[in-house]
Amino acid sequence: MIKNNSYPRFISLIICFLFILNLALFFKIPILLQSIGIIALCFVPGYLIGLISRIRVSDLYENFFYSIGLSIIFDLFFGLGINTVLPLLGERTPLSPLNLQIGYSLIILVLTLLILSTENVPEITLPHICLHRKEKLLLIFGLAILVSVETGTYMLNMGFSNLVLIFSLLTIPVLLFFCIIYHDDTLKRSYPFIIYLISVSLVLTLSLRSDYILGVDTNYEYYLFFSTLTHAIWVPDPSLLLSSSLSISLLPTVFENFLFVDPQLLFKILYPFLFSFTPVIIYIIVKKYFSELLAIFAAFFFMVQAFFVYSTSEARTCMAIFFIILFLMCMCDEELTYAKKYALLLLFVAGVIFSHYTSSFILLFIVITAYVIESVISRRENRKENRLLTLPFIIFFISLIFFWYQQVINIVFSSGLQFTLARNDIFINLLKSDIVHNSATQQVINHTFSISISTILNSFIDKLIAYSQLPLYLFMGLGILIALYIWISKKIPPAFNLEKFSKVNPLIISMAIVSLGLLFCAIIYPSIFNGYDIDRLIPLLLPILSIFLISGISYAFLTLVMLEKIPHVLHNIIHKYRKFLLANQPKILAGILLFLLIPAFLLVTNISNQIEGGPYSIALNSPLFSSVQEPIFTFPQKYSYIYSQDATALQWFRDHSNQNARIYSDYFGENKITTFVARPALLYEPSILEIYNINLFNSYIYFSYTNEYFNHLRNDEAQEFNISLYNKMLSQKNKIFVNGADIYL
Repeated sequence: MIKNNSYPRFISLIICFLFILNLALFFKIPILLQSIGIIALCFVPGYLIGLISRIRVSDLYENFFYSIGLSIIFDLFFGLGINTVLPLLGERTPLSPLNLQIGYSLIILVLTLLILSTENVPEITLPHICLHRKEKLLLIFGLAILVSVETGTYMLNMGFSNLVLIFSLLTIPVLLFFCIIYHDDTLKRSYPFIIYLISVSLVLTLSLRSDYILGVDTNYEYYLFFSTLTHAIWVPDPSLLLSSSLSISLLPTVFENFLFVDPQLLFKILYPFLFSFTPVIIYIIVKKYFSELLAIFAAFFFMVQAFFVYSTSEARTCMAIFFIILFLMCMCDEELTYAKKYALLLLFVAGVIFSHYTSSFILLFIVITAYVIESVISRRENRKENRLLTLPFIIFFISLIFFWYQQVINIVFSSGLQFTLARNDIFINLLKSDIVHNSATQQVINHTFSISISTILNSFIDKLIAYSQLPLYLFMGLGILIALYIWISKKIPPAFNLEKFSKVNPLIISMAIVSLGLLFCAIIYPSIFNGYDIDRLIPLLLPILSIFLISGISYAFLTLVMLEKIPHVLHNIIHKYRKFLLANQPKILAGILLFLLIPAFLLVTNISNQIEGGPYSIALNSPLFSSVQEPIFTFPQKYSYIYSQDATALQWFRDHSNQNARIYSDYFGENKITTFVARPALLYEPSILEIYNINLFNSYIYFSYTNEYFNHLRNDEAQEFNISLYNKMLSQKNKIFVNGADIYL
């Protein structure tokens, strides 16, 4: 290690960094601007804040993610502060590139001066990296997967075969298999990089599939971002629920003014880039209690869920989950002082609130319920020992939610109240009905197991997927029971030799109990969550439950190996190989987990659907229609995908119509209009399906490429309507734009 602890060197590095950043911003230097811009927004502020507050632990990766989390929080507060203060001084465009550039530079200088004044100047080190041969091979393998996935996606975008992409994805389990085979202490430091390479490879399969925005809600999220960017100011809209999420409006605006890339490309890449870190953070959390090899598969379990691969279409939810996982990492940290952990928890809670309203309320429910459980179970003398979830913490949580959602965006509170009151009828029906015969129960089990297929268990592959996932959830439940037993009895169960797991924070156990309860409710009676996508609930719970997946399978394995009262033949086999099994426990358990997770991996990557012959997915199939055979895509991808014809037509409308012009379409067409036309009035237009019998004067009608191809319109409930029903209306108008997507006037 080459060390240099001088003040001049630290000051020189900061000044050099700011000089290069401002130079790149002033001249808009490609590549350099994007590279240093990412560092400036995702690492430097959090790193400096960590130095001031002495937030440092022994784990290098944990320090890195604290810096990233604090940096994103800084970006939110920095943008919000600039947006609030400068208008008071008469500035109408506070979020302009120049204002953000000057403000950022000044704040970095102030943070540097604070570091110097508090004598927290870091020891500048240049590590000498020496990789072992196995590390090099595994890292090269992981990098090759990432490159081949990008290549396969590019080929698919150009209309070529998907074989390269499918083959690239199938090599991911092979890489994990090699990690099991060659696992030893020399590979531990490379595991986070391997996890991140796998993580990025999975999220890029969808985020790079198109030049345009993918998803449904994403179109409205992009509208808020683009509107904020265009006007260079964030103005809350009390009539629009999404306006409360700064993560999709103000945060990407700050990034765009530092990176200067295509806005749609930024919106498609930024959130998957940040969300790709979450499996690595889960790995860091789990390895505190278990082997690093098993921690890999806890992270992989999180990655083989549908919401992870489709993270590009859930921007605000992804950011909320990102902060929730940082919240968990902080709670599991045993090195930071109580005051520092408390401050970090408050900041990460604020990040959740500013990211997504529903996730905030779910986390608040989990925190309050966990607080009550911990208060009931814990002994009185243990309640005062550095307790993190305190009553003041909960009051802060509730107060910030009330201030932000009631005082700034009051529609969130009213909508949440209506949603809660609507549950009364559901609970009454629950008491009157037989849950076992509830047809919706099986549907939510599909969601819980990441199964999104129209007919459950209609093939061998579907059965394999369902049955392979069931043990994983049973192991999670068993792991929570073991943790609860250790917590209450203060004893470690027989045959359970994992001492580190016995030190799990009781608050984590309480949160896991609540999460398991919510998961159970979602499976048994999903109507409780009507109006909220269950696929958004599951990712909020799995980061907590992943810890107990490993403890459950470890306990089951150790119990089986050490059990004496078993059939004689099996007893002899186990007794003969007992030492071998115990010595290779991490590898054996990792192999079992890989075997159980591969079916879910095949499903979430849509490879199983390719084998079955459909329904196909945009992620692995070309959206270009063939005159010979029509691809069958899963709903709603079939209608929500934006084709170049759609983009050209809507750009033409944007450039050739007045600002007050109205344009009507079906549900998915309206989403596309919102993205490309970006006019506030268009967010509140009724669908053409609702007004087909009304004469429309001085208004436009837009039919997307998909509408024209299938000759159908669709509403938000997936109901189809033949375009011929609107011939009377269309006969009164002229087709003024034709390229596959048509516009009428």
